[in-house]
Order: sequence, then C-alpha cells, then structure tokens
Amino acid sequence: MSYLTELFSLEGKVVAAIGAGGVLAGTMADAFAKAGAKVAILDLNQARAGKRARSEEHTSELQSH
Repeated sequence: MSYLTELFSLEGKVVAAIGAGGVLAGTMADAFAKAGAKVAILDLNQARAGKRARSEEHTSELQSH
C-alpha cells in the first residue's frame, strides 16, 4: 500500500452521502467508495440514488432498502 493510499484510506469506515443522487455529493460518494468506505447513498430522488448505488464504484457492497 502506498503512503498516500494508507494516509487517506477509509477502509472499515461508513459514510452517509446525503444528496448522492446529484452531481456533487454523488462524486464525493464515488471518491469515498474508491477510498474503501462503505457508502450509504441517500437522496430524496430514489431513482437517482438507485442509479448511483448500482454504479461500478458501489456494487461490491450493494444493499437495497
């Protein structure tokens, strides 16, 4: 593991990304997932939240409620 990867790793963390169906929070949710966090994608627009949750970055831990 590289120094920066270790320094900024979110392995074992859970992040609630509020508004993640949108562009800004969605991009942040993607970054959190790439850093190793489990991401809870929250948005009033269920269709957009579902689309984000099914994206490549989030499918390894996908749970639907």
